[in-house]
Amino acid sequence: MKPVMIDSTSGSGEATLGADIPDGHSLSYPLAVALAFTIAISVASGLWRAWRPLVAGPDPVDVITFGPYWKHYLIPATLAAILASLAFGLAARAAGHRIGIVTVPRLWQVHSRPTPLLGSLALFAGMTAGVLVGARGALGSGKLVGAAVGVLGMGAVGFVDDLRGLTPRTRLFATAAVAEVAWMLGLRADVFADGAAGTVANALLTMLWFVVVTHAFNVFDNMDGASAGVALASSLTIAALGAVSNQGVLVILALAVAGGCIGYLAHNFFPARLYMGDSGALALGFGVAALGLMLEPPVKRPLGFALPVLAVAVPLFDTALVTISRLRGRQRVAIGGTDHMTHRLHTAGFGVRAVAPFLFVAQATLGGMALVIASVPRVTGWAILVLVGCAGVMTLLLFLRLPEWRPAERDSREVAAIADR
Repeated sequence: MKPVMIDSTSGSGEATLGADIPDGHSLSYPLAVALAFTIAISVASGLWRAWRPLVAGPDPVDVITFGPYWKHYLIPATLAAILASLAFGLAARAAGHRIGIVTVPRLWQVHSRPTPLLGSLALFAGMTAGVLVGARGALGSGKLVGAAVGVLGMGAVGFVDDLRGLTPRTRLFATAAVAEVAWMLGLRADVFADGAAGTVANALLTMLWFVVVTHAFNVFDNMDGASAGVALASSLTIAALGAVSNQGVLVILALAVAGGCIGYLAHNFFPARLYMGDSGALALGFGVAALGLMLEPPVKRPLGFALPVLAVAVPLFDTALVTISRLRGRQRVAIGGTDHMTHRLHTAGFGVRAVAPFLFVAQATLGGMALVIASVPRVTGWAILVLVGCAGVMTLLLFLRLPEWRPAERDSREVAAIADR
């Protein structure tokens, strides 16, 4: 069969350099329409929910505690997720070459040979195995169903994007629609007080959370091991926060995601033999975003919402970095480039093999700060959050001063390692 050469980044949802991109006016108008649509359905659903509140029983994700029964499933669920992801990763590598679903190497990317783009199969298999082994008692949870629908829906959108290419507007429409389904099934931000205004504000925040986090992980998938490594740190952080909050189901679900990431990373770590593509990156981002909304933080709102934000702070930071950098340079935000954290770290002297571990440690450190905030008095927690925010702004200014990665600056040893795989 003739290979289907996918002309994209290694999973990034950005358009590639040199692609046919409309000019700035024709691109911004559709995006504005999509953004207006997203806001409109958020407001409408919030008003509807405030007018007709749903009467339902407690969700298992919220009420099943982290007792001895659930502790027995921690290791089996994690191992099942890792093994399933490893096995399906091997199958995906073989199938990708056989069917011909591979990425096309580009001069400004790390990989230099066609690489299978079916890593989403490994992630899906790992997460599914972990849930079935460890969380069968919560399969009736509305929040779990919402997360599953969202992950599968975004995976389908990403797969179409991998094969045919979708515009930013279409991806935003699709994410908003899937996020709305998740909202209806119970996955909601709970930051503002109850009432019509608070419900609408929570609906808007929920939509914003899903859209931003999902696409932050998607565009962060631009160097071997980066997105999956950070998602691993994020899911482990949420698992730890779930244990502190005595949420047994959430711990299992987060470990299922972590196990899927570990198995996939065995195939994706430099030099990568498998990429997750947009199908995997969008699904993984939505899954991590859903875990963040399932968390019932041990600190009161709105400080409690800072905990899941810190759990995904690295991809959010990267999105802010790229957006500010391109706006300052009068460049289109939706075009792929070499100005992400990963690329700037590479120009600063980090080898490709060292970038993913560095980002994992950075995200794990921020996750540790979330755990500290969850265990100290409220005033102290706010003080720590302010300090972390100030450090984040200083780090952003530092990264904006780092040069972008240029293809001519590749380390010859890394190119040789890729060519020899």
